[in-house]
Amino acid sequence: MSAPATPFVVLGAGGHAAVLVDLIHALGGEVLGLVDADSEHRVLERAPASVRLVNGVGSVDLPSLARRRALFEKFAGRGYHFATLTHPFTAVSPRAVLGAGAQIMAGAVVQALARIGDNAIVNTRASVDHDCMIGAHVHLAPGVVLSGGVRIEDGVHVGTGAIVKHGVRIGAGALIGAGALVLRDVAPGETVKGTR
Repeated sequence: MSAPATPFVVLGAGGHAAVLVDLIHALGGEVLGLVDADSEHRVLERAPASVRLVNGVGSVDLPSLARRRALFEKFAGRGYHFATLTHPFTAVSPRAVLGAGAQIMAGAVVQALARIGDNAIVNTRASVDHDCMIGAHVHLAPGVVLSGGVRIEDGVHVGTGAIVKHGVRIGAGALIGAGALVLRDVAPGETVKGTR
């Protein structure tokens, strides 16, 4: 008889967390509960090996992305493991590399030789083509399209429906607005809206 799988605890209690609960159930996992900011201390009452954490804090801008990152670093620094989740309705190359706590949501595509960093979100119907390098704590919002060879450094938010041309580099902490068309490199911390 095999041992039962380690259950999940979702950190966060908003919309992104709700979607992750559905994803965990679709994978046959057990969710012990959702933990909001006021009850994070309850996770620390459990031994790190007794649960798998899922970062349910969503990202709509850079401050919320920073909150997501701080939560990941706080618990990872205390020995907790963040589960890497891939929705069953995705196309992820077996030659792609997914970091700790990465989340690949429904309808997403991650092509060969792409690398997705720790605690990154490739959200609903986002597309990451071959040889892309996505840093840690990045959010690719729903419908984002990255052509091949795109480099996105840590802590970047790419808004819904943005398109990034082949070979473009986006610096750490940049914000790419919803629907943006990015045709050339973006400096660290820069905000891009419209066509660039």
